[in-house]
Amino acid sequence: MKLGKKRRKAKKIYESSKYFSLKGAKRERLVNERKNLKLTQSDVAKKLGVSISLISSLESNRSRPSLEVALKLQELYDVPLEQLFPDDNDFY
Repeated sequence: MKLGKKRRKAKKIYESSKYFSLKGAKRERLVNERKNLKLTQSDVAKKLGVSISLISSLESNRSRPSLEVALKLQELYDVPLEQLFPDDNDFY
């Protein structure tokens, strides 16, 4: 009796592939954009109307943003969702 191997889905290739390849640090783009604007996590949280712990969770990849929060981040950082969240194709 032969046991079949499970097939993995092929990963999509995005224009922002340099961020896609960073598994543990895939939200590093969020940190870089925040620091480019010289903002703290607290500043971003206040501007978006969310908690500091949510911003921390997003930046450390412990949680995924809601569409509302993702759109606010896109507007704040002036960066398309595809670049901020290259692995979350639920948004687009």
